[in-house]
Amino acid sequence: MNKLITLFLIPFGFLSLKSQDIIIKKDNKEINSVVTEVTDSLIKYKLYNQKDASILAIKKSDVLMIKFANGYTEYYSDQKLTSS
Repeated sequence: MNKLITLFLIPFGFLSLKSQDIIIKKDNKEINSVVTEVTDSLIKYKLYNQKDASILAIKKSDVLMIKFANGYTEYYSDQKLTSS
């Protein structure tokens, strides 16, 4: 009986899982979020794991990169990389 209850409840635990994007600012602070829109100058997002969260925005110029939940990473740094 306990196995039956456990097998029934396990799939419902996965229903609450959502994709999470990580916005990494130039000061190395991370924002756990769900990115909703990227415009020419702004990144719009909701804070991860907050019900009824408002849409917030951050300037692209303040962001180093975004690590999207699907594994894609997008860089926004305006600094040129140099190799030695």
